[in-house]
Amino acid sequence: MIKAVLFDMDGVIFDTERINAKGWKKVAARYQIALTDERIGMLRGRTADVARNLFHEWFGDEVDYDEARGARLEMLMQHLDEHGTPLKPGVREIFSYLKENYIKTALATSTQRERVEIYFEKGNLPLQFDAIVCGREVKNGKPAPDVFLKAAELLGLEPGECLVIEDSYNGIRAANTAGCQVVMVPDMDEPTEETKAVCTQTLESLYDVIRYLDELKKLS
Repeated sequence: MIKAVLFDMDGVIFDTERINAKGWKKVAARYQIALTDERIGMLRGRTADVARNLFHEWFGDEVDYDEARGARLEMLMQHLDEHGTPLKPGVREIFSYLKENYIKTALATSTQRERVEIYFEKGNLPLQFDAIVCGREVKNGKPAPDVFLKAAELLGLEPGECLVIEDSYNGIRAANTAGCQVVMVPDMDEPTEETKAVCTQTLESLYDVIRYLDELKKLS
């Protein structure tokens, strides 16, 4: 029985992954580095520490990761200041559904807490979860399971009682390793044979997740 839903943030709650990708492309042009779509995908869902190690592996001392990341975040914040944080379809509806059905919620994201608060403020979305775990608050970032294990612990639940909604390969691997049930709602990363093998469901939108949860409720 599903007692809680654990949400990734970028690409699940907020439609920000494309904005992030465009920012990385601009950074690549500024620093004249080969930051390909594949490499940008590898950064998706990672903590800053993991991404820093990847940058060093790819570029050595050619570019400072923190400087490059700062430039990307500046572009992102400018976009959010001008346009707000775009929501994924069905976000408000799924939060209402979970509240009405007494299903606990947690935010489990690689993003740092101070930026999480900005995202929700700019998206005019209440930051109301039963538990919140952010990137710096666990030892190992995705694809390690730490963020989901910590979220389940804070909720007082076993990982298997939690359903994770993820959009990225790294997040799906993390949730599966944690022992959670996983639903993929694809954003930038397309479903693969690997993701289909480990995900309970692959669904098109959060509206479909609501319908899926409703079906499970009827069967219980």
